[in-house]
Amino acid sequence: MQVGCDHILGSSAQEDNCRVCGGDGSTCNTITGDFMQKTLTVGYNDIVLIPAGATNIYVEEVKASNNYLAVRNMTGFFYLNGNWRIDFPRARNFCGTTFHYERKADGVGIFAPEVLRAKGPTTEPLFIVILYQESNPGITYEYSVPKEVTQSEAETYDWLFGTYGECSVECGGGHMTRNVTCARTSDFQAVAEYLCDPRLEPVSNKTCNDHPCQASWQFEEWTPCTSSCGTAGWQFRHLYCGQKFAEGRLSIVNDSVCNALHGPKPQTVRECNKDSVCASWHVGEWTPCNKLCGVGHQFRKVRCHVRSGSDIKVLDDTVCSEEKPEKEKPCEGIPCSGVDWVASDWTGCGNSCSQEKETRSALCVSQKGKVVKKEFCSAARMPPTSRNCTDATECEFRWYASDWSVCNRECGGGNKHRKILCYVGNKQATAIQCDGNIIPYSIDSCNNNPCGDDEVLGMGSRVDVESEDDSWCDGDEAKEESGDGMDASGDTPKDTSSGEADSGSEMLEETSAEDVGDDAGSGEEETGGSDESKSESESDESGSYEIKLDDLSSEEISSTGDQGNGSSEAVLSDKTFLTNREKRSHLEVISDVVRLLRASQLIHW
Repeated sequence: MQVGCDHILGSSAQEDNCRVCGGDGSTCNTITGDFMQKTLTVGYNDIVLIPAGATNIYVEEVKASNNYLAVRNMTGFFYLNGNWRIDFPRARNFCGTTFHYERKADGVGIFAPEVLRAKGPTTEPLFIVILYQESNPGITYEYSVPKEVTQSEAETYDWLFGTYGECSVECGGGHMTRNVTCARTSDFQAVAEYLCDPRLEPVSNKTCNDHPCQASWQFEEWTPCTSSCGTAGWQFRHLYCGQKFAEGRLSIVNDSVCNALHGPKPQTVRECNKDSVCASWHVGEWTPCNKLCGVGHQFRKVRCHVRSGSDIKVLDDTVCSEEKPEKEKPCEGIPCSGVDWVASDWTGCGNSCSQEKETRSALCVSQKGKVVKKEFCSAARMPPTSRNCTDATECEFRWYASDWSVCNRECGGGNKHRKILCYVGNKQATAIQCDGNIIPYSIDSCNNNPCGDDEVLGMGSRVDVESEDDSWCDGDEAKEESGDGMDASGDTPKDTSSGEADSGSEMLEETSAEDVGDDAGSGEEETGGSDESKSESESDESGSYEIKLDDLSSEEISSTGDQGNGSSEAVLSDKTFLTNREKRSHLEVISDVVRLLRASQLIHW
């Protein structure tokens, strides 16, 4: 059972075109019409203006096409299918009523005729619009309006244009323009350009003054100054004589033409930035840390500026050539969780002799164990970091020796030296405070290989150094007394080592007489040398000797426990060299004696 417009079940009451329940349509006017114009402008074209208060609106395509129905208001706002965007068929609410947008398929082709209907009444005037893409097959429309509503015709639009302005140039081809607008024909108010036919749009500009211009100097822009500031620089520009023709085409002509018309050629180089001052950074003071505890930040103002007399001008940061100073940096206050001291273990007292104190480290840390500045912890609560040692041991006096010097001779036997010092701990002591029985040698032989035509003598047996020294000296005394090699009793010594020494002495005389003879001095010098050798021998027998270490520096000394063995022994003096050697071959003894005699010039061969 149906319900009438009076909301009574079974009632047959219906609304008329004016939407009056049970009415006869006498309170409104019904307008019908069609839009059959085939050719339109591609895009949106208005069909009819439906006034506000309209009811029973019905718009339908006569035949399916590739065109679309659209709806907009008086301001150009589209409620349906606007801005080239097509909506799906559905019901949409706008202007106080519901519009039903439909496409009714007729079973022919892929397109369907479009239908737009609404009961109304509408709350504002609406334009029914066609989005034109192909030939219009025709559109019919119908709507009703109250009789008191004045029916207005659809608006039309057209292009309006003004007069051209002045030409942009006096010669060489310029342009002149005019205003062209799309306007409503009813009141000539400007509207959107898409409401007018673009094919009928008048031109808005045209060329003018096409005749050639008089030749003139053509300037290009000055180049940047070669010096930005501080010192004077130079600028350059390209300059030529040119003449403009139609459409602004420029032709280069001879400079004489411009010289005749405008005078001499202007300058192409000029000085610049002669008295300019370089821009620099102005740095402000740091603000206090923005956090009372923990990690925060500090800020300051950094600006590029230039000073000219008493005036200061702030510039863009790009003007300053130097790197911009930082304007923000982190800052750290006392940790928010609190701080306290922590201490390491003591270092101990047995690490070195004469150690008087032991130490430890104390760190200021946060509750999370992070090390922070010591200033954050209370100085009064800081644990002690050193204390006296009670079980310290005294240091011993020890000898220290430097590296060996370079040998003073390349062959034939030479000497090398090193410096000896006495130390206790890290302090230098006097030589008499160290044990003289284990003093390292300060001189040693080196480069004992013969020079030139020297003959190498081979000896089989080995003798004790002291026995050799005694026999050598005894042999000299015997020769002085008897002249025939006899001992005090007048007999020839039977000792094997003495005999070998005498034999070695003869070999020494044969092999070295030529070399040593060149170095021998006068008789007085020889005698003096013998006396000196004798004095040294006597001194050696008593076991007393003196070492001078006053001029040695501790930087040149390296620690050693070696007392000197073999070729690495250091000879403190000539006498101790022979005295302290242990069992060498007879050949080595002869070689050493020859070297000593050459160095001290004690014997005249």
